[in-house]
Amino acid sequence: MTGRVSPLALSLLAVAGWMVSLGVVSGRPELIVAGLPVLLLLATLARPAARPDYVIEQETGTDRVFEGDEVTVTMTVTARSPIGLIELLGPRPAGSVVRSGRHRAVMTLGAGASGRASYTLAFPGRGAHDLGAIAIRVRDRLGLRSWEHRHVDPRPLRVFPRIVPLRHVPRPVHVQASVGDYVSRACGEGIEPGDIRQFAPAGRPVKLDYALITHFHTDHLGTITLDKPMSRTGAYRLAGITELADLLPIDTLIDRAAPSYDTPVDLHQCSQGSDGLSLSNYLGFAEYRLKHGQAVVGLKPGALDQIKLGQADAFPNFHVRNIASNGIIWTGAGEETQYYIPKGAISDCHFDENPLSNVLTFAYGKFKYYSGGDIPGVPNYTQPWWRDIETPVSAVVGGVDVMLLDHNGNRDSTNENILRNLQPRIIVQENWLSPQPGEEVVTRMASKGLYPGPRDVFSTGMSPESRIVIGPIMDSIYKSYGGHIVIRVAPGGDRYEVYVLDDADKRRKLVKRFGPYQSK
Repeated sequence: MTGRVSPLALSLLAVAGWMVSLGVVSGRPELIVAGLPVLLLLATLARPAARPDYVIEQETGTDRVFEGDEVTVTMTVTARSPIGLIELLGPRPAGSVVRSGRHRAVMTLGAGASGRASYTLAFPGRGAHDLGAIAIRVRDRLGLRSWEHRHVDPRPLRVFPRIVPLRHVPRPVHVQASVGDYVSRACGEGIEPGDIRQFAPAGRPVKLDYALITHFHTDHLGTITLDKPMSRTGAYRLAGITELADLLPIDTLIDRAAPSYDTPVDLHQCSQGSDGLSLSNYLGFAEYRLKHGQAVVGLKPGALDQIKLGQADAFPNFHVRNIASNGIIWTGAGEETQYYIPKGAISDCHFDENPLSNVLTFAYGKFKYYSGGDIPGVPNYTQPWWRDIETPVSAVVGGVDVMLLDHNGNRDSTNENILRNLQPRIIVQENWLSPQPGEEVVTRMASKGLYPGPRDVFSTGMSPESRIVIGPIMDSIYKSYGGHIVIRVAPGGDRYEVYVLDDADKRRKLVKRFGPYQSK
């Protein structure tokens, strides 16, 4: 919670100061008598004030609806101490419409009192949203002090397309290659091969040469619940990567632990917890592929060109370097590696996947692109030192042109060292929840003290409440707050451009073009 003196207090201070000063200069004691009590009142602001004590509760009622349905959001405040004025700004995701009530509420509460505000949102289009962030501002009774806080309680909401029954079954006059839902998180679950076709090379069947799973969290695998449909193989359920593989051929599947899946412990034993069902389903999917001769391999830290072009000889200056996997980091010499996370540091299934993420760089001539999965760089005081993976990784990566923000810009990532070492000209943020990016992450990205020169940040879908809470510093570095981000590198790799495409329109029309930028 951030406390500060309000603009009203500063205005009163200025007026009272002028009154006392004019009273002294002009010899008019009535000005001093009028201004001095105000100054004495304002002097009390120098003493630390007790923070307002309250509890916020939020209810949304459901986590999935159909297009056009409504969701009622209820915010309840219980005051443990008297609150002069509290202002709540509830979540209102992009694309939603307030049907009744207001998502902004203002109330005054005595100690022990409660206040409630409700409003109804409608979602005309399918999508994935988060209704878990409330921006809060509290003022004292005189309006001289204010405190600001963001209450975060993740409440994902998925809006599914409404099923329209067919009046009759059409005769199949040709093979329809386009099935499923959109791949974009902004458009819900599933995937649409027809949309991938827009970005695939022309004149050849649409498939993926490689599919890379950075680590085994559900936002990277796909969330499995018991109501998810089974694949036509009967070996696994469909969501995320498993659904994609059922719709689109994948030549080689790469993750951090294949083929044995015993790093850092036997993952087959880790079926409990919130991610357990999804992990077990993925292991069944990988096992099915291996039994049927389909490639599933683990990323080899330090390796050069484990991932390679189909016509590698035609582009000899294009390379993919595996930087890290499972806490094993490339040393920068040949393909040598070192264990950064000590062996035996993780001994059971109660561990965090993020530090084990796969990290890679993609280089074409002078151009260099960094992708670090969800590796953290800012451990808290209860966590081991080796949770700062960003510092040793960035030391071996060096300067890049484009950086994909680690862990979606979460507050435990993007430390000072990685920004100082990579010095990216372009930063891309893949948003997942409204607390991303953390305010301190934005401050570090904007800091010219960490590295000089301009930097442009592009977001795939920023929550409106994040911009409200973090404030104008975002506009100083962010060039786009939503859409598909396309990095197009010129032949030879000497320069590149950034394109922002409309991800709400299947035509993917160009929203804005940036560059050209010179590669380092």
